[in-house]
Amino acid sequence: MNFVADPPPGSVVQFAIYLMVTVDKTIKIPLEAEAVDDRLAGEPPKAEAAFLFGTFLTTTAVFGIFFVQGILLARVLGPEGRGEFGSAVLFAQQLLLYVGLIGGVDIVNRYAKKEGINSTALKYSAISLGLITGIATALVSLVLSAVVFGIFETDKAYLIPFCLLTCLFVPFEHIHLNVCAVDRGTDSYRRYNVNRLLFASVFPLLLLGLYLIGSHNLVGELLLVFVCLIFVFARIVGLLPTLRGLSFRQWLNRSDIPQDVSAPSKRRLIKEGIPYAWSMFAAELFERMDVLLIVLLAPVKEAGFYFVAVPAAALLTIGPNALSVFTFNAGASGRPISLSKAVKVMSTTACFQLVSLALLWFLIPQIIVWVYGSDFEPSIQFVWYLLPACAIKGFLQPLDAYLKGVGKPIVGVWSRITSIVAMLLFVLFAFGSHELYSIPMAACFGQSVSMVIMTTFVILEISNRNRDSEMVT
Repeated sequence: MNFVADPPPGSVVQFAIYLMVTVDKTIKIPLEAEAVDDRLAGEPPKAEAAFLFGTFLTTTAVFGIFFVQGILLARVLGPEGRGEFGSAVLFAQQLLLYVGLIGGVDIVNRYAKKEGINSTALKYSAISLGLITGIATALVSLVLSAVVFGIFETDKAYLIPFCLLTCLFVPFEHIHLNVCAVDRGTDSYRRYNVNRLLFASVFPLLLLGLYLIGSHNLVGELLLVFVCLIFVFARIVGLLPTLRGLSFRQWLNRSDIPQDVSAPSKRRLIKEGIPYAWSMFAAELFERMDVLLIVLLAPVKEAGFYFVAVPAAALLTIGPNALSVFTFNAGASGRPISLSKAVKVMSTTACFQLVSLALLWFLIPQIIVWVYGSDFEPSIQFVWYLLPACAIKGFLQPLDAYLKGVGKPIVGVWSRITSIVAMLLFVLFAFGSHELYSIPMAACFGQSVSMVIMTTFVILEISNRNRDSEMVT
């Protein structure tokens, strides 16, 4: 199904959209990856609302945990140490963690929605896939860290061993994300939400213990080493609840066990996930471009201020992130959605983001000083610039999820590529006058460009789907 069938219009913007659609015709999600979600079709509206509310609360709690984690990291490490830790996990966690999944989460979720799927068999395939992609991502992250910090940023070469330590966590997180995708796809929301909470909680709990016991006994690089080690250890411990009910011996003895025609092999998952991988790569590169530029252009202490600002501004993505689970399912279900309902959802999301933005704008100065301490007061200015960018980012998350659900992740690729170019050009022209503050300003500009493109495509997709549905009936 194409977004438009008309010849290229006259305006530059319309022609650009037509060009992207033309390329989209050649990049499709394989038909065998299509899934029909009938699990909630017979459920009353209250049941679906309960799922949405429970997932929203869990997502809020997870973001709260990450926020507390950032506070503890700042308290334990200080501004410079926070910048060093953020730089050490830059490639493994910030840029390549989700890209390296090669679309695994999305494609596993879609398979889990198929009627008659053996969820246990699919989980074994998901584990194998996560192990392979996790090791590959860790190796690529290490190579990039060595190149960037060893050649281009030689004053930060001492961070390379810390990069090696933090890369060890990636396989465990990939396995966790893939297995959770099975639970989400089979509508096992209770298990899905509990596993997310447990996995996210281990590292901040260990950090809290370190803070209470007295991190002052460890100084300098020794403290950073210890934090990196417990960071990896926390991923191992957090994975255990996710794997409950599965047999490690059974998975180890034979590949993709139990053998089941309804469960795809890891090779098939990789092959069918490639279009999603391109979408994820463009999305993650765009959304982390500001962090990458900060690490490359700023001293570690200023980078530490920015790493504190990012989770504070990211509070604006909590609600839309939970909504994304259901917009993905709505797209994957194959059922048409009325344009009026879609506009209502988008309008409600936009209003929610604006109100939240206004509230945080006034609260952030008090939050930063009270929570992180006066040493991190320079972070306030960064947060003010980041808030509009995160508000728009939150608005885009449900739209992107819907497009992935209907099998058109390539739209996100083109949108993010265009936004990355716009963002880099903005920094190029504004860095001389605004210096480091030009980077969060550029993030806001790039998100605005992406919003225009993706909103247009979602409206076109919904309109065309409704039109095709009316022609069939």
